[in-house]
Amino acid sequence: MRVLTAESRTMNIFLVEDDDVLREALRFVLEHNQYAVFAVPSAAELYRQMAVQSVDAVVLDVGLEGEDGFSICEYLRAHNPQLGIVFVTGMTAPDDRFKGLSCGADAYLTKPVDTRELLLILARIQDRWLARAAELSRLAAAHGPEMAATAVAGPPPPPPTLWTLRIASGLLQAPNGKTRRISSNERALLYGLGQAGGEPLSAEALAKILDFEVDDGHRHRIEVIVSRLRRNVEQSTGMHLPLMSVRGTGYCVRDLSLLD
Repeated sequence: MRVLTAESRTMNIFLVEDDDVLREALRFVLEHNQYAVFAVPSAAELYRQMAVQSVDAVVLDVGLEGEDGFSICEYLRAHNPQLGIVFVTGMTAPDDRFKGLSCGADAYLTKPVDTRELLLILARIQDRWLARAAELSRLAAAHGPEMAATAVAGPPPPPPTLWTLRIASGLLQAPNGKTRRISSNERALLYGLGQAGGEPLSAEALAKILDFEVDDGHRHRIEVIVSRLRRNVEQSTGMHLPLMSVRGTGYCVRDLSLLD
């Protein structure tokens, strides 16, 4: 069996950008610098591609259709602490930059991006990746074919960190085993989002699930419920509930199992 060294696999970069022209321009620059680039326009396409292709770094816009870049970054960082994440975005406000870095990004670059800076940051991420790959290769050589296969493919993705909601009792359990009993409105909201299988639901759809009148105030009522639910669950469990705001659409929840 041939064992690949750290230097013998190109770093895989996912480029998430919904502007076709900019996406192709950045793809050209990255491929010209010997990266393997998988360019996609949306979060949904990113997740589909990640199911079949390993990823070492993500270059990510914020203002995407559907799920925005901040939500994507939070999700990716929670599931892979080693992943390189770099924002390239037109959102230039200091609060946006702070939010992007707080979500777990390695860097936050604003458009028009200086590609030299982007390449420098990716080179540093690659140095980190190569050091880790070299260690995997060393372990492979020391411990045989199974570790060799791991060194070639990289480590397996972490198992899903599922939250569970017991519908009858309203008991929400975090992956760390800690629980929080939630209100009837919070339960109905999470149940509706859980039934959607990770797809976003609009505030109007959630208002109907909660039997609220769809009027000028329903969006605010939903926001209050979501904000309180996130805060209370994090205080009780010490974990961030994967209830995401989807820019321009509504809300979605991931990694939630519904039990009777």
